[in-house]
Amino acid sequence: MEKNNSILFNAIDQENLFNQWHPDVKKYTLDLDTNCALQVIKTTKESTFNILKYKEVLNLTNTRECKEILTRIVNEKDTTNFFKILKERDSLHPRNIERGYSVEEIFQLTEKDNYHPVLFLELNKKYYIIDGRTRFYCCLFLNKDVKVRIISDTKLNEKCKVYNQMEYIKEFYGALPVIKLPIKETAELKHFKMFYDLKQDSEKLGILHIKREDLLFRETLEVPRIMREFFTYYRDIAPDVVHKHPLYNSIIKVIPKIVGLLKEYLKEDNFKEPLCVHWNPIFKKWDIHPGFGRQVVLDLFDERETYECIAFNTGGHRVFFHKEFEKYNELEEHFKGRNVQFSVSANHGSLIPHVHLNAERDKMQTFFAKNYEETKNFLHNHKIITNFNFNRWTGYKQVSTDQYSKTVKLFLSDLSEKNRIKATLLALTGEEVNYKNGLIKITHKNISAL
Repeated sequence: MEKNNSILFNAIDQENLFNQWHPDVKKYTLDLDTNCALQVIKTTKESTFNILKYKEVLNLTNTRECKEILTRIVNEKDTTNFFKILKERDSLHPRNIERGYSVEEIFQLTEKDNYHPVLFLELNKKYYIIDGRTRFYCCLFLNKDVKVRIISDTKLNEKCKVYNQMEYIKEFYGALPVIKLPIKETAELKHFKMFYDLKQDSEKLGILHIKREDLLFRETLEVPRIMREFFTYYRDIAPDVVHKHPLYNSIIKVIPKIVGLLKEYLKEDNFKEPLCVHWNPIFKKWDIHPGFGRQVVLDLFDERETYECIAFNTGGHRVFFHKEFEKYNELEEHFKGRNVQFSVSANHGSLIPHVHLNAERDKMQTFFAKNYEETKNFLHNHKIITNFNFNRWTGYKQVSTDQYSKTVKLFLSDLSEKNRIKATLLALTGEEVNYKNGLIKITHKNISAL
């Protein structure tokens, strides 16, 4: 790990805030926005904590062994013995995130007041230590006040509770989904005919170039939850039964599907087909559907300012189309040579069209099955090592069929949640990566060479 990297240490503080063992902190952080909390951490001013009040830190010791270690530290006078106690503590409670400093180095930095401040959370007027126990213990041994940053529940409630942020969208959609009431197509009642017969005169379907900032990239918010369920429960299902699982479409195939789409995107630096979007009058943005996986890949990895889209102006939203499809055969002619599939769903007082290009059912089922097997086999054969708590964050657990032949090391210089998602998806492509000049580095090594 690179030393004296404030960006990385702030990210570690953020990581530890959302992965606390203590039930009070764990419950409190459930509905905090992670990126907002990072900003609060970064902007909180440094202060000092009177070391004589160490007993006021509610979660300084969480086990009987920790209490015994604290007692020994308080009574210890010899530096060499103090180091032995700290190392004993590290062996009892291994670090989930390696910081790159030895116990002796931390002690020297603490002596010189040249260390990253310890992070405290003030919750209900009680102090909880979030990160920096070793630094805290060094101050206790040296009998000197601790450099701290104390983030308060008052500020976090004001700025970072989910219901105060745009991230409430993901909850709001639970009560008011964007895509609902699908209408079954019959031989007599074709969706494209229904759409053109019943749409308002002011409603149009056509080609539109849309700015990135006007697109509603909402699905990335769901990836950590889906990733956790996939890694915890569904990464090792037999190929002959996986597609029959009731959660196959909603959970099991999603991460492998995104990984497969990411492989395609990285080859071309784009997708071959345009996005299909419709105007969302609630959020005043263009909603992407179909295209869960593609919108996640574009949101995370693409930096274009505008996108060519097949767009529908729900309710007659006023916009200038670059090309309008006034009849269904005009849509087919524009995409001649590609398989066009057309469906509608009822929402926002309109029949919303969804256009799929080259997405035949058999072809897509083969694509999903192939990527599930490739992802499963990659995880069987590769042990993942990271500089963040990968197992806790993803829910990853080793299974009996794992037979590691290589290690895959993920190193992030910025541990934001978005970067962790990027790194995990990039790792699952099976490629070694140096992304954005070292923002994310992924390297492979044979187990036998370790």
